[in-house]
Amino acid sequence: LWRRWRWVRLRVNIAGVVGEGSNGQKEETILVPVAPPDVAADIVERVLPGLDLAALTWHEAPARSRRRSPIQWQRLAVAWDDSVFVARSGRLTRRTSVIPHVRTQSVRVTQGPWERALLLASVHVDSTPGPVSITGRHLDAAQARAVADEQVVRAGRGRADDRTIRWADPDRD
Repeated sequence: LWRRWRWVRLRVNIAGVVGEGSNGQKEETILVPVAPPDVAADIVERVLPGLDLAALTWHEAPARSRRRSPIQWQRLAVAWDDSVFVARSGRLTRRTSVIPHVRTQSVRVTQGPWERALLLASVHVDSTPGPVSITGRHLDAAQARAVADEQVVRAGRGRADDRTIRWADPDRD
């Protein structure tokens, strides 16, 4: 229903947030409950400076993923740049999930029996627990493994270069 007015909702995962709202969702993780795209883009720019989703090169799920996910298969894709990993999904409820490389806690590839039969796999990039999950669904199996391996390298490089988590380190630059 929101698509008609082009409204969006922004959610974030926040480490250490434990409170739940009346609907079972962590209310503190909703950055903006509803906003027009230009307002949402401005907020995302403040949270993740320099992020330009339009400039990313998307690696889409192959056509054979239609058998595994017939409604949303055309929206399934992953992308990345020097600072973030992005996954998109959904046809009815469109979702774009973003994680800075530096906040990646683990990366895994899963392949259920149906995906295995279709030579597909999914890449999961884990962050702190919360409503946002970053999963590149039903990618080509070889591509999924390569994306996961590359994400591990990007995450390690991001953590090595990050200075925000070392705020109490007396030797920091």
